[in-house]
Amino acid sequence: MTKTAVLLGASSVIGSALTEVLSLQGFDLIGTTRSKPSSSTRNRFKFLIKCDFSRSQSVEQLVTSLSERGTKWDLMVILPGQMEPIGNLAESSWSSVEE
Repeated sequence: MTKTAVLLGASSVIGSALTEVLSLQGFDLIGTTRSKPSSSTRNRFKFLIKCDFSRSQSVEQLVTSLSERGTKWDLMVILPGQMEPIGNLAESSWSSVEE
């Protein structure tokens, strides 16, 4: 039986790399993206859902969409590239994360 992974933030740099790894491991992939993903990323997914995690209405639409599709998954990975109040993690120092 094929396993299914949901990648929240699939178009991030880490999300793209993890997409490749899980795809090679035989997972069916479902992803969310805030921006338009590359065609190579898009082609690896069973389906993609547009979601902006900074907007609660967008997150509610994601939950509704997954529920309406009867989506069941074995693995969920949260990968958004920017989280508040920290901001862009790539540009943050550990001291600012600890605050």
